[in-house]
Amino acid sequence: MANKKVYKFDSRILSAILYLVIGILFCVFRSGSLQILLTVVGILSIVYGVVDLIKRFYYTGIFGIALGVILLVGGAWFASIAILIFGVFLAVKGIVSLIEVFKMAKPNLFAIIGAAITVLIGVLLIVNKWVMLDWFFIVIGIVFIVDGILILIGK
Repeated sequence: MANKKVYKFDSRILSAILYLVIGILFCVFRSGSLQILLTVVGILSIVYGVVDLIKRFYYTGIFGIALGVILLVGGAWFASIAILIFGVFLAVKGIVSLIEVFKMAKPNLFAIIGAAITVLIGVLLIVNKWVMLDWFFIVIGIVFIVDGILILIGK
């Protein structure tokens, strides 16, 4: 009998490569990758909606197609509004945290710094959301790249 070699597929390598590619794309395209993601999700939603219609799941099919069209046509607008709302929530949360910290008998320096940073990020998201989003995607991209490298070296 011939000795056959059995090759096993290691999904960790595929995951690491995928993480590296996504991380590089996030770092290169920054906030532009949000539009790419919205387009891909919109197309997938339409495809799943059509499949649901073929399977005679009319409500989910129509919902999927409508969601896909909305994401394709107005995805960037919805993302812009969501980022603005998130910025307002962060700023308000930071201000409330600052007020609570200063009401303490002995305010904690780390709590003050954390609340001030929260206010700053919220205000920056409101004032200049796309620059902040660029930095967000760069940081997330770096995290993906580091995670991919750690998977490759087995950590």
